Amino acid sequence: MDIEEEHEENEKENSETKVDDTSSKQKKSSLVASEYDNNVMKNNLYKWIINNQHSFTVVKEPEFIILIQSLHSTAELIFADTVKQSIIDLYISNKNQIQELLMEISGKISFTTNI
Repeated sequence: MDIEEEHEENEKENSETKVDDTSSKQKKSSLVASEYDNNVMKNNLYKWIINNQHSFTVVKEPEFIILIQSLHSTAELIFADTVKQSIIDLYISNKNQIQELLMEISGKISFTTNI
């Protein structure tokens, strides 16, 4: 069975199954009502790459590009170098914020590792 046949079969099964899920309906309607923001998409992309330890080059994969374009046709794709630099900038910014917070603490702080 190829992918198209499997997709058609899943569509048929989904149309036959009638489940009243108001929370998912509310989520869908809120997604439709909200406007697309490419900056929000980029920030969520950075979080996804960082949290799941994906390569910066995931944005070059054809399947990923198709996925993003299928979610929103006006989504602006970004280059792997841009992703890399943005994530490095986020790291530096967060590191500086943590350093400032730690400098404001009166007293001593000890860090240990349990190897």
